[in-house]
Amino acid sequence: MKIVNVTTETLRHKWGDTTRDSVILHIESDNGLIGISRGGDPKIISEILTPLLIGEDPRNIMKLWYLMYQEIWKYRKIKLDVIKGSISLGAIDIALWDLYGKYLKEPVWRILGGFSNEVKVYADGIGYYNQTTEEVVKIFKSHADQGYEYIKYHITEPDVDIAVEKLILSHQLINSKNTINPKKFMIDAFSMWTIDQAKEYIDKTLNVPIYFLEEIVKKDNEFGNYIKLKQYTTTNIAGGESTVNIFQAKQLLDTQSIDILQTDILGGGGFTGLKSIAELSKSYGAILMPHGAQYPELNSHLVASISNGDMIPACPESEPYQIWSMLYDVKPNIINGVMKLNSEPGLGLNFNNEFTNDNKI
Repeated sequence: MKIVNVTTETLRHKWGDTTRDSVILHIESDNGLIGISRGGDPKIISEILTPLLIGEDPRNIMKLWYLMYQEIWKYRKIKLDVIKGSISLGAIDIALWDLYGKYLKEPVWRILGGFSNEVKVYADGIGYYNQTTEEVVKIFKSHADQGYEYIKYHITEPDVDIAVEKLILSHQLINSKNTINPKKFMIDAFSMWTIDQAKEYIDKTLNVPIYFLEEIVKKDNEFGNYIKLKQYTTTNIAGGESTVNIFQAKQLLDTQSIDILQTDILGGGGFTGLKSIAELSKSYGAILMPHGAQYPELNSHLVASISNGDMIPACPESEPYQIWSMLYDVKPNIINGVMKLNSEPGLGLNFNNEFTNDNKI
């Protein structure tokens, strides 16, 4: 069994009021099986990584992962950008696992570990641009009405009081009649606040059920700020979406300030990379909750295979900042904040040819 072809296609699709480019990937073996995935840089994939794969057995995933990993870090950004390289590696890795699952006639979530056949999902679709208080409250209500128990809010303004107002008004609207099991909130401030601003926000939202605080302090002294934040609050601290390997993840976990590690599903090296990082996180008592609200259909297989995964993000299909709900011939289902995984081979997904053809560049 040999890899005979690796191809990418770039789609240009609607993204709110503008457009965005997304990459889809196919890996073909000589027995006719094809693995699919998303993401990556087409030039890096075709010129640097594909030559390492052609003629290789796609079942030797760990071998191929290390061949690509070593090539990405070989030139220390002289030959390629390691971030784009890592994302490209992750995309290829996921396609290899899809192909391997099809070969075994088993779903990826099971061959990766098979911890559960369903995964909790939190809504991640607020704050993709600077929204008014009224807009934020309205979208919070929409996500709650769709059955999501956990809802994330990206803070887009540096003014702490405005951010507090948006959260408190949303909490009052959603949870005023639901005090026993209220909806819970995740807060992401794009690393724009000082430690004092973060403390002020925490103090002013003590009566709101916040599940985690994500990257709400500046990165100029990231580790030091995380440590101070952890000492100040009992709320879960989340971060690390930009970590691209197990070494960077360990450096962050060594601070003992992170409860939830958010290494990206693609940037962290796909399923192979994230499985190792999941085990590392477990040794620190941390949850792995991979970044990637655009990729719930991929994140779900990883988190369903591990014991410390908890949940995944998804930009709800009601929002104009996602294509996962349109990209496949059968839409991945999220019902009441839960994605149930089936037993179809591989990822259990096939691209929607009408959507891809209509949006192909």
